[in-house]
Amino acid sequence: MSKKLIALIGVPVGIIFISIIVLTGSYNSLVSKDESVKQANSKIEVALQRRG
Repeated sequence: MSKKLIALIGVPVGIIFISIIVLTGSYNSLVSKDESVKQANSKIEVALQRRG
């Protein structure tokens, strides 16, 4: 294979690979933040139940 063909295939594959890594990291961050919100809401519910 010529270097030009490798570059034409490699660059888009590299961009797609990096995009997948970035999107996966963003998704994991959003899931973590969602779990934090659920935990905080749970603490509020417990406090409200204790009050009566």
